[in-house]
Amino acid sequence: MALGPFHAQNQSDNKRNGYQPERDYVLKGVGALKIRIPKDRLGRFESIIVPPNERVDPRIKAEMAILQLASLSSRTLSMISKRLLGVEVGKDTVNGIDR
Repeated sequence: MALGPFHAQNQSDNKRNGYQPERDYVLKGVGALKIRIPKDRLGRFESIIVPPNERVDPRIKAEMAILQLASLSSRTLSMISKRLLGVEVGKDTVNGIDR
């Protein structure tokens, strides 16, 4: 009997196993999204679209760093993020952008 296209002979025991807890992610040009990232039994799944342990799109961080270099305060950047993105980026996040 021939195996179907989804049954590789050397198939590992690593299978989908639900989702990680839902979290917010701020994406440039879109704003705040609630995302669910799948997980697998062996914990090897990594999203190529959403970087692990990130809450804000790296492109937004880069642009906020430029604004911070232009002498905008952390409080002002936090307010701008709330109005433009719909999510308030805390002063700790703003202050940690250049790290």
